[in-house]
Amino acid sequence: MTKAKKERIRRLYNGDNLAVMAGLPSSFADLIYLDPPFNSERIYEGNLDPAMGKQSFSDIWRMSDINEDDLRRMERVSGDAHDLIWTLGRTRGESWQAYLTFMAVRLDEMRRLLKPTGAIYLHCDHRMNAPLRILMDIMFGEDNLRGEITWRSTSGGRRGNQYASKTWGANKDTILCYAKTARAKLNPLRPLTKEEADEKFNFIDEKTGERYYDDSSHIFRAPGRGARPNLCYEWRGFKNPHPSGWAMTKERLEEEYQKGNFVIAEDGKLQRRKYEKDYEGAPFGSVWADINPAAGKERTGWATQKPLALLARIIKASSAKGDLVIDPFCGCATACVAAEQLGRQWIGIDQHPAAAEIMKKRAKEDTLLAPVWSKVEIIDARRAADLPRRGDVPEIDKTDMQIKQKFYARQKGKCNGGKFCLSGGGEVNIRHLAYDRINPGKRGGYYTEDNVQLLCGACNSAKGGKTWTQFIRERKRQMAQAILDDPEVPGA
Repeated sequence: MTKAKKERIRRLYNGDNLAVMAGLPSSFADLIYLDPPFNSERIYEGNLDPAMGKQSFSDIWRMSDINEDDLRRMERVSGDAHDLIWTLGRTRGESWQAYLTFMAVRLDEMRRLLKPTGAIYLHCDHRMNAPLRILMDIMFGEDNLRGEITWRSTSGGRRGNQYASKTWGANKDTILCYAKTARAKLNPLRPLTKEEADEKFNFIDEKTGERYYDDSSHIFRAPGRGARPNLCYEWRGFKNPHPSGWAMTKERLEEEYQKGNFVIAEDGKLQRRKYEKDYEGAPFGSVWADINPAAGKERTGWATQKPLALLARIIKASSAKGDLVIDPFCGCATACVAAEQLGRQWIGIDQHPAAAEIMKKRAKEDTLLAPVWSKVEIIDARRAADLPRRGDVPEIDKTDMQIKQKFYARQKGKCNGGKFCLSGGGEVNIRHLAYDRINPGKRGGYYTEDNVQLLCGACNSAKGGKTWTQFIRERKRQMAQAILDDPEVPGA
């Protein structure tokens, strides 16, 4: 009996990326690329097709915008990350603290998602590249930094007249690349241009017509590196002139000779050849000035769109065909399009519902994506029922009365609404208290011990799918209004 062919993952989630990622399996992704907000203290306006709705998002950060779930998740993040964020918040202001808290809990989730052979690329600019670099050093390990790539995003400065403002301008972005472990994939090489190849491989093998260059200077180990008796031998009449020995063992030398990589020339000298066909490529390096911003037909109207060539280079360097690529801030889905074109599986996540519509439009113009568009899953992750659910989260047994008794004792027999309780805040019979997820299901909350409380029926019904902060804010407004309406009503 043959096994059914496994469907490739092609999936777009419309919703909060933290809630979606929390439901994905551990060690799941081969590559994560993210182009998050930059803490730019500005509001971005896109130029989308009117039928897709308006793209407008604020990149202004305040601690009041950080929900209690993010703060609770921070308790599980490295203590060094806590110290860094607290220090920067005190010295650089609230926006830094809020932004880095937002990023830390998501980077922690991404680290869980990565396979041991996986890598992560974080796209940022001059505003936050320094603190993000330190934060990622803490969370992924300094030794796992694989590169700090500089992408020249424009040809000139983006701050107006740099002479008038006395700055050099900002025409570059930074992409931080970290491995999950030392086993991560990375092939940072590019093919040579014809001109580069002709210059480097400047000889032609008369027998095969293949191009090569003469690498004879590396037949022997460099003098002064120390004697290696096991590499000092005679081979086919050639003796080693240096006490440091040959560059390889006798067996390996003979093997290379049989392949045609070592040739005894007509003048009787030994020649080592490096053929163009065996050359793996030239390093891209960490400064990428050869990729222009998205333009022309590639433009989608998304305010912060990145070019397809940039994502293709990253995906080819750190993944193989069939691997899974995740973009938690996918926007106009450029990473998803590049992954599909390169034969990878992919998951994109974005809050804006236009992400799917933009990708659908791009698919019509893409010969590789158009035939598979019907297989793309578009999931409304704003509903708890449609969020992915992990099978390895230890949820409590809600039918076990001993567990409920433990929570009941912890709350001293009262609804956890406290002074905001709709039933008055007094003692309640355990039968009239219900389990509530502090971080609701639609935000990826589970019935885990650190995310469960007991509420009376009135509070449980009023809270519904709200976060705990939203519920308390609403109760405060209600209580304040009650005082205004009737001064005799006791206030909170």
